[in-house]
Amino acid sequence: MFPGKAAAQQDEPEFDEIIAVIKGETIGSAEIPALVIGNKIYLPITDLFNFLTIKNSLSASGHAITGHVMNPKDIYTINRIDHHILYKDSLTKIAGNDLIFSSNEFYLNSDYLGSVFGLQCKFNFRSLTVDFNPAIELPFMREKRLEQMRRNITRLKGETRADTIIKRKFTAFQLGALDWNILSSNYKGNNNIQARIGLGGTLAGGEANAQLNISNGRRFSLKNQYFLWRYVNNDKKYFKQVNIGTVMSAGTLSSIPTLMGVQINNTPTRQRKSFGSYLVSDITQPGWVVELYINDVLVDYTKADASGLFSFEIPLVYGNTNVKYRFYGPWGEERSSEQMINIPFAFLPKKTFDYSLTAGTIQDSLHQPFSRLSLNYGINNHVTIGSGAEYNSSLNAHRLLPFVNASVRLGNYIIFSTDYSPGTVLKGTGNIRFKNKLQMEAQLIKYAPGQQAIRTVSLEERKLLVSMPYKWNKINGFSRLMINQAKFFKGKLKTAEFLMSATRGRINTNITTYAVLFDKAEIMSRIAFNIPMPFNIRFTPQLQYHYQQKQIVLIKAEAERRCFKNMVATVGYDYNKLINTSGFSLGLRHNFSFAQVGFSARQVNNDLSTIQNASGGLLFDNKMKNISASDRSNVGKGTIVILPFLDYNNNGKKDKTEPELLNLNVRVDGCKIDRSYGKAQIKISALEAYNKYFIMLDDKNFDNPAYKIKYKILEVTAEPNRVKQIPVPVTVTGEVGGYLYAATAGGKKGLGRVILHIYDENKKAVAKILTEQDGYFSYLGLLPGKYTIETDEQQLSKIEMLNISGLVTFTIKENMEGDIVDNLEIFIRDKE
Repeated sequence: MFPGKAAAQQDEPEFDEIIAVIKGETIGSAEIPALVIGNKIYLPITDLFNFLTIKNSLSASGHAITGHVMNPKDIYTINRIDHHILYKDSLTKIAGNDLIFSSNEFYLNSDYLGSVFGLQCKFNFRSLTVDFNPAIELPFMREKRLEQMRRNITRLKGETRADTIIKRKFTAFQLGALDWNILSSNYKGNNNIQARIGLGGTLAGGEANAQLNISNGRRFSLKNQYFLWRYVNNDKKYFKQVNIGTVMSAGTLSSIPTLMGVQINNTPTRQRKSFGSYLVSDITQPGWVVELYINDVLVDYTKADASGLFSFEIPLVYGNTNVKYRFYGPWGEERSSEQMINIPFAFLPKKTFDYSLTAGTIQDSLHQPFSRLSLNYGINNHVTIGSGAEYNSSLNAHRLLPFVNASVRLGNYIIFSTDYSPGTVLKGTGNIRFKNKLQMEAQLIKYAPGQQAIRTVSLEERKLLVSMPYKWNKINGFSRLMINQAKFFKGKLKTAEFLMSATRGRINTNITTYAVLFDKAEIMSRIAFNIPMPFNIRFTPQLQYHYQQKQIVLIKAEAERRCFKNMVATVGYDYNKLINTSGFSLGLRHNFSFAQVGFSARQVNNDLSTIQNASGGLLFDNKMKNISASDRSNVGKGTIVILPFLDYNNNGKKDKTEPELLNLNVRVDGCKIDRSYGKAQIKISALEAYNKYFIMLDDKNFDNPAYKIKYKILEVTAEPNRVKQIPVPVTVTGEVGGYLYAATAGGKKGLGRVILHIYDENKKAVAKILTEQDGYFSYLGLLPGKYTIETDEQQLSKIEMLNISGLVTFTIKENMEGDIVDNLEIFIRDKE
């Protein structure tokens, strides 16, 4: 208690001063000073209510605390002289020593917090914790809940707030990455060697990628090579992407190979807002990893089941949607391949206009010109219309192909789309999705007789697709029914497929039945398993049964085991009665830090075939001084290098005398972070180009607590084929400490809970601190410079005391370990 001031109670009880932890599921936790008498805890009203954001203020006389909890009309008063609490017009008497005034603070028996305010709390003497369970939603809790909702919405919209933004820089020319792949295959004495070299760099501020393909069994041809210069700026209004080189125009009517030309559009590379989802499924090799890209942005990945089935919930986003799969398998030339898929629905936000213009020459022997203009407009968020034209000079007739399209969304579960090109094709698609994720889709395509643009012999195609993921007990599964009918000049072809896939734990099962109806019916079923075995072996058996022949026509089994940390061995057997073949296979694959190598051998009847392959990549830094090898493809990807350093002079730049600093914690959601032992730099590689990434930095793991970083959330746009170095200045902060005393007739006494303000030499507020029970104060986090420390005059006026020390000045000096000033003394006294 303040010297010379009497407490409200005549005989102050003996108590113990402690630091208690107040915690609760809805409020978090905090440390606050408290008093303990027996098994009762007395909590400081000002500290507690400040933590809970309950309005409170000390009266001018210092006799009472007033404020309100929820409604400003529901005023409370805690009076230490009259020993009562007035709240919502209800008066509660405070018995005996249940209210203690000490060191300028009201300490109230915690039982009153529950009985009067509904702030139920339970004290655990052994752990010195107070479990808090409010019966009402306090402003603190409501604000916390709203803040969490805002964070969730922000995360969904991709609008995380960064402390600073690292901007892109223009680069005239720079080589950034090189990928290589060599494959050699041998069958019946024929040796075939294929080599691929990919180069990625920056040219005139844009991304430049080239790929050279060479084979000893094929003549060198320019149409088999690849080059693309790409400029992307999502902040531009009238155009966002420019592509020059080998381009593809999405949604073309004509069946054409690639183009050599130019493409301009205003479609952003960033994923737009999603308004629903679309369930897709397909088949690849068993156990392959499949990545899903929407507008060149990786949004999901999955692993194919025992039969090769995979499925995705594709988010339907506003704007033109370019959807692509990327496959990663275990062997040889199929290590990585891509497949474009078509989503029949395209929506734009209300009053949004999108365009795409493509022009070039067809990459065939005649090099004939081709062009396409596509225009789309969102009438509202549920209706989008489009139009355009396509010119294909390789056609004998009807070289100009106009087209119109429309997409309509009814509610959140029904979508229709239609495309029409006179003299070429009419297509209509309807999709309905139920709340249990059952999806039904029907499609009708009619081709104009004699049309040449689309390479097909069909006159009409019909498709019905029904699919649904399901969950039963601990089993997760997926089912799909697909019926197709194609009409030709002579006859019809009907196919049907029904499959069910189920997974429990690490065991996966797939049963697929398919039928072909043309001249005669042919029906077969296949069952496949993926089973973990002892010794880290994964066993994949398959059987196929032919109903007309009433026998098993295919037996296949494969076992895979990880032998060492980065080596995988595979052995397999298959028998196919339909083509009368049987064979064994053996494979090895090893991933080094700098390359991937693989070998496989397969004997079919009496013939042996072998495949050997090796692949890897190189990364070049901005000045070509450092070259790093990788086992992954890097062309078209971005790399970020974080380099923390000790910024002695606080100029934000790394000088030659400033050392690098170890132990900076870095986190980037969904990215792999590489560190080298004993080195400060942190590398984040294989980033999707033009994506925004938020890098979270944490300085709590530094060896010295005086080391601090200013910006802890960085927003960085990944630039393709470039190693982007980001220096992170780490400032050396200083600490100030001392004591605040109350002058008494007999000398001095440390005084707690007094507010102090720290200002820099420009009179800018730097910190606000409270003295401890014995008058001690300290603050860590001051940059080198001159400072003043002052008392809070408003607080001193309320407790009727004066500052007799005036302004106290001190200086924090530049020091590698951080300067400490801990000898300050501040004196206050009672008003006379």
